[in-house]
Amino acid sequence: MNLLPTLNMKSPLISDAEAISVALTPIVIASCLVVVVLYIPAAIRATMMNGLRGINATQCLIVGIAIGWLGKICDNAYWAIPWMHELVDHPRLNFWFHMGAIANIFFRQGTTVISACFHIAAAAKFAEKNIQCNIIQAYLVGLLGASLYLVWIWLVVMNIN
Repeated sequence: MNLLPTLNMKSPLISDAEAISVALTPIVIASCLVVVVLYIPAAIRATMMNGLRGINATQCLIVGIAIGWLGKICDNAYWAIPWMHELVDHPRLNFWFHMGAIANIFFRQGTTVISACFHIAAAAKFAEKNIQCNIIQAYLVGLLGASLYLVWIWLVVMNIN
């Protein structure tokens, strides 16, 4: 049983969405760059003056924001390349899409995890009581939810093929 509707991957809707996505990429990168330029100096100052263990909750948020948005710049800059190759039907398209898994490890997942750690540390420092138990519970629920989501995707993909 196919759980997903079939969609012609070369349909006008998909082609238009790809073109819009590529066209929005410079706006996204520029917006992210503004955030990074505004936050990076404070993040560097905080970590240079206090070290990573000595920064306060607000400084943790600043560092987390800077790292997260820097990752978004890199992620969007990378993915503009394969999508542009897709738009012009370039022969190196498969190379760029397959290398995307490596780019995701560093630019998407890596910076997101590091940024999240700083945001979690900030929440712990802002908390009036020890929230370590809540953090562990939230992480376990998140891992369970993400694992179930991956199993669902796998079942859907296996059902399609």
